[in-house]
Amino acid sequence: MTSHSPAASRIQVLTNVAKTVGVILVAVGIGILVVALGIPEAIIGAFLLIVRLAISAWNSLAAILGAGAGTAALAAG
Repeated sequence: MTSHSPAASRIQVLTNVAKTVGVILVAVGIGILVVALGIPEAIIGAFLLIVRLAISAWNSLAAILGAGAGTAALAAG
């Protein structure tokens, strides 16, 4: 059993908070840029659809590769 020090837990929490704040700041910055440049909503919608499809494809690929690695490990057993 491993035990984590309270300091390590605090560092992890601070890291998670920093990542969340960073993502929010980037999202707000992109939103401001889109509004300032007057980019049409249709272009943004199409871009978001492409991003969603890429995420879905990446998850499928990871699942396939993960299953293959598990099967290979069992076969090598």
